[in-house]
Amino acid sequence: MPALLKPENTNEWKNFLISEISLWLVYILRTKTNRDNPMLYSRKGLDGTVCSELAAHTGNVLSEKQAKTVERCLEVLTDMGRWLTDNRSGCERKSIAYMAYVIFGGRICISKDTNAGTAYYFEPWLSPADVSLICAAVESNHYLSAGERNFLLENTVNALGINRGESFYKRDEDDDPWKLPETQGYNFEFTMLKRIAILHEAIRRGFKIRLKYGCYVCGKKRPVFAEKNPDKESVLNPYAIIFLRGQCYLVATHEGYKNPTHYRIDRIYDLAVKTVLQNGEEIAVPREEMPAALKAYFKEGYFLSEKYAADHSLMAYQSARDRKVCEFLIDEKQLSIAVDHFGTQLNLLDQGEGRLLVRVKADYENIKLFCIQQCIFVSPVSPPELKADVKESLKAAYDKIII
Repeated sequence: MPALLKPENTNEWKNFLISEISLWLVYILRTKTNRDNPMLYSRKGLDGTVCSELAAHTGNVLSEKQAKTVERCLEVLTDMGRWLTDNRSGCERKSIAYMAYVIFGGRICISKDTNAGTAYYFEPWLSPADVSLICAAVESNHYLSAGERNFLLENTVNALGINRGESFYKRDEDDDPWKLPETQGYNFEFTMLKRIAILHEAIRRGFKIRLKYGCYVCGKKRPVFAEKNPDKESVLNPYAIIFLRGQCYLVATHEGYKNPTHYRIDRIYDLAVKTVLQNGEEIAVPREEMPAALKAYFKEGYFLSEKYAADHSLMAYQSARDRKVCEFLIDEKQLSIAVDHFGTQLNLLDQGEGRLLVRVKADYENIKLFCIQQCIFVSPVSPPELKADVKESLKAAYDKIII
């Protein structure tokens, strides 16, 4: 690479920072590149991808002199990116670099440098995995209207200018950025972002996933996260992600089955998009058609998280009995607990003396678990099997108490 054509002083760096060409370069690299898909600036200048994109966006054919200016701008921008982490940079340089980082929402980096040219990419504040986490949280927030969700999702991606590329589906044996670390323990935040990212994209593009579930086992006086069944791998059709009472769940069906099931995403040990080999290339496998049991929770392609959360308040495995109308008595002071679990679509009848009769239609197993967990405040009324099931479960729990 030729010697950098550095400006004489920091004022000239500032001029480059606000120049029209620099702004165009940041825009192009921010919206069209990522670490896996850099853009080349050719040593010949005019035939390089960067120059071609710049000419297409501005509507002007670049001269040789302008191509050299582009090269110099790219060098300045990448230098400012390096200043952020270079301890040898002075305070003034770091302040300029930080200002650029805030204005642009990231920095320009070099992917590779060869005799043919230099490949550049934009590294945003937030990675695609971070953006996917934000989008998944917005999509599953049942306190937002459909219009609010659409507004937030569209503007989050636009504001951050993320180019996701195809890195979710390209398998690289030497460097697979989405393969979970092979370890008994794990960094919760790091792997959670990976899981959310893979699931969000698989749901968005309609692909099957394969996963291994995990559980905690006793280590040396501490719990250790491990594979629940190393020999068993599940293939799922993912349809939605929902955040409920501090937990994040995947809503899916098993391959070949129709009943919906839920997986705690933080309990997934290993995860990948399911692929098949075709003509020497791995191709993602499309998921199966959504079953009727789940279609009721989608409207115009959007997941009705509020309705789903009300019907599956405790995320129990959906029973064969599905949704049923049930009644239970509850202390009026504890009504908020019922609302937290089943939403506001409850029918209430005052029974006097601070007691309410609550009628709700939701998944039977979830109503039963609610009555068991809240047995101090809740008394099941109907149907008769609800009273019998709750009573049997509480009696079994009582028998296990060590006195």
